[in-house]
Amino acid sequence: MILQTGRSLAKGSGFYLTLAILLFSAVATGQEPKKKNSSPRLQPKTAVWSTKVEPASAKPGDTVTFTATAKLSPGYHLYKLTKTQPESGPRQTEFDLFQTSGLAVKGDWKASKEVTKKKEAVFPELEFVEFYDGEVSFSITLEVPANTAPGDKSIQVQAYYQLCDDKNCSIPGRWA
Repeated sequence: MILQTGRSLAKGSGFYLTLAILLFSAVATGQEPKKKNSSPRLQPKTAVWSTKVEPASAKPGDTVTFTATAKLSPGYHLYKLTKTQPESGPRQTEFDLFQTSGLAVKGDWKASKEVTKKKEAVFPELEFVEFYDGEVSFSITLEVPANTAPGDKSIQVQAYYQLCDDKNCSIPGRWA
């Protein structure tokens, strides 16, 4: 599924490109995530993901922000954003931005809010876990290189995550 973020009409000397975003898609782009996707059947239904790019149109030298937002069912939470996984406990949230259409990554992923730290019954061996509940967005800045040709650009990302409530956890998985 391709989500079009909008089209810009170039007027005068303006040079613009428009960005299309892909998240949890079966569309083949020729580029693959670092690790294989998990089975779509295992993807938790207790999180609904959406994505956006702001601004939707940009010119060479501009930066845009790519954002992936998770809306979680009441009672469920998603574990903190990380670059590495702990040896035990819940699987934390990671992103693999594997299709950028030549846009340059500037910086790291950032969460829209602070984590909640709490003891959790499903992981009794841990002093506490760190998680997000309700709705949380994760964003990263991308720069449009000087030599970028005008036209639509696609961005594709794979998310790795696990969801839990007070009694149960989903199977962790990777979905692009």
